[in-house]
Amino acid sequence: MRNIKLTLAAAVAIAAVGLAPRVSEAQEVQPELTLGMETLGSIGANYSTGENSGAGATGIVDFSDTALLVRSRIQLYPNIRGGSAIGLQFPDADSELGAVFFHQAYAFLEGQHFDLKIGRSRLQSSVIEFPSVRDDDLLSYTDALNPMASGSTTEDHQFGNVLEATGIIRTKYFLSVHAEHLFLTPGDQNSEDFTLNSVGTTIAYRNIPARIDTGRVREIGAAFNYYNAKGDGRAAVWNTILGGAVNLNPDPIHLIDIRLQGIYTNGDGDGTLTDPNSTFRAQSMHGAAALRYLYSKSTIPTFQLALVGGHARYFDSKETSWSSIANGFYSLGADFSVGAQYQVESYSQGLRVALGTAEYDHRVQAVLRFGFEFTVNPLPKRNSILNTEHSYIP
Repeated sequence: MRNIKLTLAAAVAIAAVGLAPRVSEAQEVQPELTLGMETLGSIGANYSTGENSGAGATGIVDFSDTALLVRSRIQLYPNIRGGSAIGLQFPDADSELGAVFFHQAYAFLEGQHFDLKIGRSRLQSSVIEFPSVRDDDLLSYTDALNPMASGSTTEDHQFGNVLEATGIIRTKYFLSVHAEHLFLTPGDQNSEDFTLNSVGTTIAYRNIPARIDTGRVREIGAAFNYYNAKGDGRAAVWNTILGGAVNLNPDPIHLIDIRLQGIYTNGDGDGTLTDPNSTFRAQSMHGAAALRYLYSKSTIPTFQLALVGGHARYFDSKETSWSSIANGFYSLGADFSVGAQYQVESYSQGLRVALGTAEYDHRVQAVLRFGFEFTVNPLPKRNSILNTEHSYIP
């Protein structure tokens, strides 16, 4: 009887702290294993017009941002799972990262009300995703830029080594804090020390998937990032981000939504634009907006048209830039899509000198995209492994 009382007392104590007994190893619980792939191939042309324009168009075959992903999860408690993920991505052709790049390599814990991630992953550099072929198409307008990067590769602004903790309230309110190691320069040995050089927080509301197309507000969020990028007597850099997405026509068949996001960067006190890195450190305002129409058949996204634009203004130098995108995609089924995109970007004279660009840069692309995931021993699903990658259907 004494042993029974002790057992009951232990059970009550465990319930009081909100943890059920750990899943026993004797139960031979098998881990979930998920394999995912996002393949993106495009053919097109780049050309420039206006001042400093080149001789003519250049044909491009591009498979950058194609990724192979592996994730494993195991049940630790009835409401808590742990695991790890590894991802390989083909970087941009002009980057210094080699043929492939480990853009995901992290361990995690996840529960009903929290997520914890440690390793390499996507930086907390935006709060809204925009409908473009690749997430770096409008990077200068949609993401907070790494003030320690040289500017020769876009991955420096997208990925880093992160410690990220997120609290989840009622499945749609999120509060995240993070500490990050942002790469100093692409391929630089200084990036190997993993010293934390950025901290920040994000608060967001995201409607649940079952109601995201039928409710008015899809998501809204705000973020703050601080970077330890001091040097030569200059001030540290910080930025704030505010964005949201609203359904103008909340219809699961004929959906129309609008997306807006603004990023204010306080700058390091030196507003002179001399090279790409100086534009990342200058006091500036960057913004992006998108209008999207999505047709879904039997709840499956089938056809999408989008107009996306971005604008940047540098306060001290009065320089500006802007970019516009028009694209369309059609699903052939089984997560295989075809699409096309046209983009134009314009720079004021001072930016043309700092970045070494023409007055207008144009890019036309025809795209094939295929994504899949395959899971063995599935556990309760929090999200798809493909959610770690950019999607033209945000």
